[in-house]
Amino acid sequence: MANLAKVAFASNYRCAAHEYRTFAAGHLHYLMYNKLMPWDHLAGTLISQEAGAYAARFDGSPYKPRHVEGGLLLAPDRDSWEMMRREVFTVD
Repeated sequence: MANLAKVAFASNYRCAAHEYRTFAAGHLHYLMYNKLMPWDHLAGTLISQEAGAYAARFDGSPYKPRHVEGGLLLAPDRDSWEMMRREVFTVD
């Protein structure tokens, strides 16, 4: 959590569908989730990837609908995803 201070703004609409819509439209720079229920993330992740975003679990593995743990990070592109993972989600 201390690393989140490196992010200028964090929000939580408490509605994954609304967050994915906002992200895919370019109004959010990243999405991060810990709980991965497919009804919350499958469609949003697909739409985001089709729009050019990069999505993967915190360990770098691809997101699959069967994953319910392991976290999920989405960013506009792979370079941004790598930077977010390195600077915000990696614990020293």
